[in-house]
Order: sequence, then structure tokens, then C-alpha cells
Amino acid sequence: MAIIFFLTVNGQNKNNELVDAIYKKASTLSEQNKLVEARAEFEKIIQIDPYHNDALYNLAVVNIKLGETPSSIRLLLRCVKLNDKRARKLLVDKFNFSLSYADTVQNIDIITRKKYASLKRVQFSSIRDLASKIVSTTSNKREQIQILFLWVYDNMQVDSVRFFQSGNPLPNSEAFARRIGLCDEYSNIMSEFCKAANIPTYKVVGYVKYSNFHSGDKFTEANHAWNALYIESSWVLCDLFWSTVTLNTDKTSEPHFIKREETNYVLGRSSDFIKDHLPADPVFQFLDYPISIISFTKGTDGIDATIPKMKYLNYSDSLSLFSKMSEGDRLLNIARHAYDYNKDNPNDLIAESYNYAVDIINKKNSTKQELIKAKKSLTMALVIIDTSKNEDIKSLKEDCKNGLAIIGKRLNNNKPVPLK
Repeated sequence: MAIIFFLTVNGQNKNNELVDAIYKKASTLSEQNKLVEARAEFEKIIQIDPYHNDALYNLAVVNIKLGETPSSIRLLLRCVKLNDKRARKLLVDKFNFSLSYADTVQNIDIITRKKYASLKRVQFSSIRDLASKIVSTTSNKREQIQILFLWVYDNMQVDSVRFFQSGNPLPNSEAFARRIGLCDEYSNIMSEFCKAANIPTYKVVGYVKYSNFHSGDKFTEANHAWNALYIESSWVLCDLFWSTVTLNTDKTSEPHFIKREETNYVLGRSSDFIKDHLPADPVFQFLDYPISIISFTKGTDGIDATIPKMKYLNYSDSLSLFSKMSEGDRLLNIARHAYDYNKDNPNDLIAESYNYAVDIINKKNSTKQELIKAKKSLTMALVIIDTSKNEDIKSLKEDCKNGLAIIGKRLNNNKPVPLK
């Protein structure tokens, strides 16, 4: 191991020496006003080290002198993400450029990347183990999430077989051990990480428009999952899956996933996320006046702002109530909100109603009040189950009837009868 480490450091030293030599040559050429030659040398540096701040900044300055404004702005924005104050000032003074939320709050600066680099080669046995190490590296919650994002980008892989051929979600421990998953596993990893890092969070399920979506299509079931996090006194949204991979659907090859680093989906604002992430429960839009599902489905991209918004929703009060509920009650309430919002998708409410009732039935000491709640849940599921287009959901019909019969016996003789 020691030999490998020595060679790695030695190789890095040689890289640094090479970069320093090229940078010196590029700077000299720039001072001599040999701009085309200087540009070529600065570009060599960036190919070796994409985060070389001085090379990026000076290449931008050279391109400005050469009249190549668009590429200059792109380079300066890369510098801003590395926390370069010179680039920030030049963008404002030279181009009257307004820096966006993504350029500031969502940018991952070089200091955070260096903190991540210190644990990049560490092997972690669990999500809690990973969280413990990240929390010990920085107390800043925003940095903790950004470092988790960088780790996921480097270590997690898409479960492409399950995405294209279907299959069951993986337990957290298995997904982490195998370093593989889809949006469910990625959002579960975020949830478990936040719990260990003491960051308030909710897993959000909802709807996104894949490439086969057409204007006016209906969502008959949720097709994506992401997370809401409470950081720095506000709710922000994170989609670890979309921020690290994207589905390539160009016609030159079969659809496949490719890696990408997209920080716009890390610590995002609800007003930005709502353009392509529609929560099943409108509470998680974090908007006083949520958009309707029709305004989301009317177009193939973005939302239709001409469609009136829904009536006022005090999402803060709703979240406060959620925080006081048991997990089962919270999930059931979210599912009820989701069904009220989109009657074309009864699946979440049926599944949560069934799971809620099963948990109560299988408790040996369930109270009469709990059994009555379970009865109401199964009755609700049976009322809407025939409207589902999902065969797995529809197959629960007999189990729901069986559950109601068991609850009836329990209420009559108060003896535990488990659901088979």
C-alpha cells in the first residue's frame, strides 16, 4: 500500500511541475499579447486540472481580448463556482451580469472540494459511517450535503437493468453496499444521511416528464423521488439521482444513463424545481399558492403559467402537523393529499392504506381506536382499488377484504389475529 501511495504522490508532483511550467509560458505569451498562443497553453492546463482557477480566469481574460464573449462568460462562471472574487467582479463590471442562485448558493467551491478530497479514498461500511466522517470534516450543513453529492457522483452507479426491465427497490444497506440504485435508493440514502447528520428532511415522491411524455398525458402513478431538506432556516430540495446522472435518449444509440455533475439539483429552490419536479403532495411544493397538476401536464416542458394556481395552502402548518405524527400516520396523510391532488393516481393511497392497516393488525396490543383507523384505511382502499391501472396494486383487493374480516373479529372478541 505504501508503494502505491508514494507513486500517486510522485505522479501528482510531476503533474504540478508540468502545470507550473505551462502556466509560466502561458502568462508570458499573454503579457507579450500573443493571445492565440497563450490561449492554447491555458487550455492545456485546464485539460490537466479542470479546477485550476488562475488558468480559467486568465483564459477568460484572453478570450475577452479576442472578442469571444460567450466562452469568456462560461469560463468566468466556472471561476465563480470556485469562489473567485475577480471573476465575480468582472462579470458584473464588464458584462453587467446578474449572478443567479445556482451561481452562488448552489456552487461548490474549491474549499469544499478539497474537504471532500480528504476522504475520497476512504472506504465506508454504511451510510451512517459516511455521514459520521463527513460531519467530522465540516459542521456546515450545506457543505455536508455538497460533499455527500460529490461522494455519490464518484461512487454510486445506476441500476440500469432494473430501470429498463423493472424490479423491486433495494434495501438501503444493500444499495449502499453494492453502490447501485435508482431514484428511490438515492433518495433513501439522502434520508438516512440527513437523519445521521441531524438535518430535518422528507422524502418526496412525485412526477417528472420523461422523453416519452406528451402534452395532456396523465400521471397514473408516481415515477420519481427526491428530498426536501431544512437548511439555514429554509426548505431546499435535492435530487441526488438527477444531479449525478442523466438519461441519454438521442437517436444515435439505445437509451442509456451517463454520469454528470449537475449542481442545479442540489440545494435547489422550490420555484426552480417545480419546473420539472412535481410533488405528489402539493404541500412539498413549498408554495403558498401551489400549481395545479394540469398546469404541469399541459406542456412537455416546464409549467403553464396561464392556468390559475390552487387556493392558499399553509404548508408550514402542514409540515408542523407532520412532524408530530407517527411515520405511519404521516405517510397516510401525505398519500391522502396526493390522491386529492391527482385522482388519476390512486396507487399511493391504496398502498399506504394497506400498509398502515397491516402494521396495526400485526400488533398484538393494538387498541380499539387503532383497529377502527385500520378499518377505515382498508375500506378507503377498497373503494378506489378498481380505478388503479397497476396490477400489483389491484392484487391487494382480496388481502384488504381479508384484513377487514380480521379487524371485525378483533373488534368483537379483542383477540390478536394476524394478517396472513
